[in-house]
Amino acid sequence: MLEVADTNESAVALYEKLGFWKIHPVKEKHPKQSGINYLLYIQYDKAQTDHERVFRRRAEVELTVFAAFILFFLRFLLKYGTIMIRIRQMLGETDRMRRKDRERETEFALSVVDTCSFAVLSLVRQDGTPYSVPLHVVRLGDVIYFHCAQEGEKIDCMRRHPQVCLSCVGAVHFPPGEFTTSYESATVFGTAFEICQAEEKRKILWALCLRYTPDNMANFDREAEASLSHTGIWGIRIARITGKQRR
Repeated sequence: MLEVADTNESAVALYEKLGFWKIHPVKEKHPKQSGINYLLYIQYDKAQTDHERVFRRRAEVELTVFAAFILFFLRFLLKYGTIMIRIRQMLGETDRMRRKDRERETEFALSVVDTCSFAVLSLVRQDGTPYSVPLHVVRLGDVIYFHCAQEGEKIDCMRRHPQVCLSCVGAVHFPPGEFTTSYESATVFGTAFEICQAEEKRKILWALCLRYTPDNMANFDREAEASLSHTGIWGIRIARITGKQRR
């Protein structure tokens, strides 16, 4: 029986041609120092014919190919599974509403956004923990806008991870003599983006003020002139919206 380093490929190949066959590999204890990964113990097989050597070599190759195929298949399943999850999320199949009897149509959900007193924006911090903040919002078409400061944790979260979720609740009522709550709600999924053009910011700020302070619009121009430059305006483009009602 002979001992050969696995890194000595020319010697290993020569011994195999001469009729030696690997018995078993032994892992080297200090591969970095020695430069050897395994010590191969090989033995000469007198009865081994050329046909047997070819057969064994072919079996080795087939086993290697099979192992490579299994690895490729596992990687494909992992990648395909991730893609399918993404597609299902886009189609809304991963978070379908459990209570179908309370689900409402898109128009109803949009009306909740338009009439709620405030909304709650859910974000993801850099470390993966959740962060939520209440907002005053106004919807113009398929975009929901809100105003904020130009820096802070909310801004950092949206710039790092613009995919957000917005929750709106309205028409909350507590029926007397019952342990329940009636309400209307809407949940919005979308992508947040910043509004930078001054004229567009002014238009959105006007819509926000008109919704929440309609009796004070005579003072809008003065207040906008003083605060527009240091006011942040962001939008959420609606990718999907669901509505729910508990009567």
